[in-house]
Amino acid sequence: MVLRADPFHVVSWAATALDEVRRDVWRTARQAGNTRTVHLGNRTAQASTGSAQDLKRARYALWKNPGNLTTRQAAKLLDQR
Repeated sequence: MVLRADPFHVVSWAATALDEVRRDVWRTARQAGNTRTVHLGNRTAQASTGSAQDLKRARYALWKNPGNLTTRQAAKLLDQR
């Protein structure tokens, strides 16, 4: 496999790495107890709450250039620090 350092692939690799880190942090937040039980008909599932929920919803904002963030997206990222 040959990796090429053209702009498309560099951005793709960075986005993949960022998403992996975001998922690891999200998993850690869920394991820390940031979940609640949700009943879905005849089965139950664990839903994210608190910081785990915020991290899951921050994916698009993390990909954007800081200058292009909406006020809400900027506030969301500031809360995650």
